[in-house]
Amino acid sequence: MTKLSEYEHLGKVYRKQLFEKFLTVQQGHPGSVYSMMDIAVVLYHGGFVRFDSNQKIFLDRVVISKGHATATLYPILRNFGVIPEAEWENWGHASSMLKVFGNISMPGIDATSGSLGHGVGVGAGMALAVKARGEDTRIFVVISEGELYEGSTWEGLLFAHHHKLDNLTIIVDVNDLIILGSTDDCLKLNPINRFF
Repeated sequence: MTKLSEYEHLGKVYRKQLFEKFLTVQQGHPGSVYSMMDIAVVLYHGGFVRFDSNQKIFLDRVVISKGHATATLYPILRNFGVIPEAEWENWGHASSMLKVFGNISMPGIDATSGSLGHGVGVGAGMALAVKARGEDTRIFVVISEGELYEGSTWEGLLFAHHHKLDNLTIIVDVNDLIILGSTDDCLKLNPINRFF
């Protein structure tokens, strides 16, 4: 099996697991979660986000700017042993640490997010801090293309460029849809690659 087909298979497995959970907990944002699943699979299983298997911690940081899609990471973090199996099984009960929106009280979740447009700024701040401390930590920020409508996203990008944050990677999840409808109908963004 090639790496690509492994990643595709894992993406399907994780989507199925999350679908079953969403039915159980009767809440969630499957569209946003599913649209970035392949990105998350490659980041974690492709070794971009480095993992210390002895300590069961990731050495790099991932910020999911669209907080309603943070659940994308839960089955991946469980697979790596960062989120205990018992917590995964308990998701949906009052005592569970897992919620639809992730937060930093959960192992492996590096930023509390939800208000769109803040992820780039948070990630840039993290990248600047670890650089100032001389640490070899990489920061990955996943944003939705709808967040390109937010002025704070552009302020974060300008800040990152100004400080030459070469340890910061911004990934845009382009799924052609925002809460108001099609991104092209609301405000044309394409071709997005010309922005970067």
